[in-house]
Amino acid sequence: MGGPRPTVAAGEHVGQTRERLLEVAERLFARFGYAATSVRDITCEAGCNLAAVSYHFHGKEGLYLAVFQAIAESMRVAMDPVLARIDRLLAGPAPADPRRDP
Repeated sequence: MGGPRPTVAAGEHVGQTRERLLEVAERLFARFGYAATSVRDITCEAGCNLAAVSYHFHGKEGLYLAVFQAIAESMRVAMDPVLARIDRLLAGPAPADPRRDP
């Protein structure tokens, strides 16, 4: 096979490789779709070897699912303050009953 194999930079942690794979996969899946994006495309752009996808995600399908889980989690985190505010508003004092005389 041609060219040097990508390697993990000195001092890089396994979690950084996983995150880089997720970032690259999200971008490529969004741009080209699942079927047109190969694991080789992802690992080449992420600077990882092919085995990294199997190690972290148990294959392409697992990586695809992890991308969606990461997106859903980021949406949940972004919504937490909004939902907390709604909870505070709903828990506030009950509105006055207009049928009661003051």
